[in-house]
Amino acid sequence: MADIVDQFIKKHPNFEFSGEAERKIKNLEPKHNPDRRVFLQYIGAGVAGIIVGAIGTFLLSPPRIEEKTVTTTVTPAAGEARTVTTTVTKIETVTTAPQPIKQPIPTTPIKIGHVHAFTGPAAVLGESTTLAIRYLEADLNAKGGILGRQITHIEREQGSKTDEAVKEIRKIALEDKVDLSISTIGSGMAMATAPVCNELGLLQFYPANRTADLLPALKATGSTTFRTCRWDAGESLGLARAAMKLWPEAKKVAYIQPDYAYGRDIYAETSLFWKKFLPGFEIVAEAWPPLYSTDYTPHIVKVIESKPDILYTSLWGGDWVTFLKQAKGYGLFQKIPHIIAGAGQESFHGPGTETPEGVLAGVRYHWLWPPHELWPPQREFVQGYYAMHKKYPYYTGEAAWTALMAYKNAVEYLYAQKGRWPDTPDIVKAIENMWLPAPGGWVQLREDHELVCADVNGITKYDPNIAKRYPGAGVDFPILDPVFVSPAEEIIPPTGMHLKDWIASW
Repeated sequence: MADIVDQFIKKHPNFEFSGEAERKIKNLEPKHNPDRRVFLQYIGAGVAGIIVGAIGTFLLSPPRIEEKTVTTTVTPAAGEARTVTTTVTKIETVTTAPQPIKQPIPTTPIKIGHVHAFTGPAAVLGESTTLAIRYLEADLNAKGGILGRQITHIEREQGSKTDEAVKEIRKIALEDKVDLSISTIGSGMAMATAPVCNELGLLQFYPANRTADLLPALKATGSTTFRTCRWDAGESLGLARAAMKLWPEAKKVAYIQPDYAYGRDIYAETSLFWKKFLPGFEIVAEAWPPLYSTDYTPHIVKVIESKPDILYTSLWGGDWVTFLKQAKGYGLFQKIPHIIAGAGQESFHGPGTETPEGVLAGVRYHWLWPPHELWPPQREFVQGYYAMHKKYPYYTGEAAWTALMAYKNAVEYLYAQKGRWPDTPDIVKAIENMWLPAPGGWVQLREDHELVCADVNGITKYDPNIAKRYPGAGVDFPILDPVFVSPAEEIIPPTGMHLKDWIASW
């Protein structure tokens, strides 16, 4: 695993990974600073999974034993001088952090709040978060829970309006008294609930909320909210770059974007990027259907008549499925040369075989990348998830994994260091700048509570051969082949900086 860590650092020179940890170790124990290789082995092996966990490990290092050979000449009173060799053993005790007196661990279950869309068009997207939580709960409980505490979760419907979601978030915090929340679908839901979570001190992880406009709430003073899903950055920049490489002659773009924060953001970010880097770029049509529309006919006709080289759409969930069926009836996929579906394959199971081949699709996390034989966290998660649900996870499921494992690692580390079950402010501090070997590769929950990671997109393809290893894949729904991976340093803005401001600064 240490080799994987080394490769990661080489690919991500802009990120402080081992450097910051090593500086902290030096400050704490200058005489006994471990060498970098040993440090990386601890990180790679997942000791607490976090930088501070590795530091704590070295502070608890054993005494050093030093042996020295001493030769002396001895002259007995009655005889001739002789040489005597002796070995002196010197034990130097390394000063360590005092071990805390451990307080009893609570015996009540750890409660996870889960406010999500279980009905309606958004349910397609929310499903994988729910299934991942159910799988992880069962898996962790079978392994003894977290420090011996079992895990349970409470599911609540978020509703279709932001005030309904806020109401349910307040309920899980104040009435259910959950320890953490992995909740909500939709940009509007996140932007409405994040300030409330911060106000209540609720440890909240967003597993499906992608808008870059969530950043101010995430990085606010005293914030207890984190984003654990891949977000706008990978979709906007990753797909825009992939399109330029795949179709260098394509200049005319039409948009069909959902008319709310997420769709507006993707439109602004991709068009800003293309204006800067795609000579001859032109927007020939744009359409803004309301969220959860049922009739896309006027928008389909409009973009076909504009004769674009590329149609870019970020329709998602049930909206994407409805659009696909209606677009096929108008021959859209034959009449427009290239299709970009920014959110089209985030749920493979939703559209199923309705998705045509050859679409450049955004997924954020692809359950086949990194390859299972090269990345054990991916293999274990997909196998366990599929064994329980007979489905494959998508990005909201991986985001639930990241949230729960970040919480678990922070709690275990803090209990070892402080000897008591930690409170939310301590957990928040421990999670900041945490690195995790997630199913989709290394991820970091940065100090501004934003997720840093690579992003994945690809071309939809049906391949019956893949079903020999993974039932249904490539037959009941397409896989992605080829896959395009955008390194994190190419798509994630600097700490605390909005994505649009970052693109504008180039």
